[in-house]
Amino acid sequence: MKLRYQLKEDYSILNRICQGNNFERSLSGRAADILEQKFENNLPKDFVTAMEHDREVLRLFASKPDSDRHLRILAPCNRFDLLRRETPEDRRVRIAEAYARLDLRIARMTGEKPLLPCDVFLNKPLFEEALRRKDYFSLCDLVRLNRDNVPLIREWTGQLAGAHLFDDIHKTKNPLLGSLVDQLNITRYGQETGIIPGGRDKEVSPLHLINACYTVMRHEHSLRLERVELPVPTPEELQTAVQVLDSARRGTDRDELRRTFAGEGEPSGYVKVRYGLSDSYQKADYLLDMSVKEILADRLPSAASLKEKANKVKENIRQMAGSLAQGI
Repeated sequence: MKLRYQLKEDYSILNRICQGNNFERSLSGRAADILEQKFENNLPKDFVTAMEHDREVLRLFASKPDSDRHLRILAPCNRFDLLRRETPEDRRVRIAEAYARLDLRIARMTGEKPLLPCDVFLNKPLFEEALRRKDYFSLCDLVRLNRDNVPLIREWTGQLAGAHLFDDIHKTKNPLLGSLVDQLNITRYGQETGIIPGGRDKEVSPLHLINACYTVMRHEHSLRLERVELPVPTPEELQTAVQVLDSARRGTDRDELRRTFAGEGEPSGYVKVRYGLSDSYQKADYLLDMSVKEILADRLPSAASLKEKANKVKENIRQMAGSLAQGI
């Protein structure tokens, strides 16, 4: 058996020493992988039952992370270790991640639908943790799994709109962010809401803001020299996006421009693009980068001159921001 399934090295004395307390868990995981891959059409019933049992234990454990329910897990590969000084919230996130992995594995093995969408209390910590880490792949998966849950997707869309992912010129380079927008648009909530405001009142929703911001950023990327493979919006799509954003966030734009004029930081990527400040910021950053290189090369007069030029550009930006804010 060890030779047939390439387990001989796993059972070697050296591997036992290296694995230490994880030896049993490691072998259990290897066995589970072999069963899933080599016996996919004839999985032992006891194996599937044990995995489903452990999934249920994790679900119950997530509802009471301070309990000892994790001790009831059967398979060593599913074992859950407690961490010292871990808060209940952090532990719940780890439990939810372990549950999600096992749930998807069981769905893969049995062909049944994942149970994760049925447990909102598990989905929420997973979503919040993925959003905190900017893990767009996991966010896409969670949105796809919960695509028919209108209230939950509406709540998540609001959180995504408030996270300033889609109005940032650097973050929007990632194609996975575009995949996330697509996943949101094809949910039941997305189909009911639409990607642009409709109806008599034309109320702007968080999903409309996300689509509009992402459209403006895609257009900005198409104008830059950097090779960013994103779909280029049509002029009509760009015009509609700007109209949506102007109707919803003129006050926010004004406040950002006022803070910029007061020297209290930079505006968002969208405001830079919308009000023609993006090129000036790029020029200032370029001059500062060149100044640093001159310092490293011990050419201090040149570095000082470049820094002075960058400061002049920034002062021009401040004055422009003040005028734009007054105009709004």
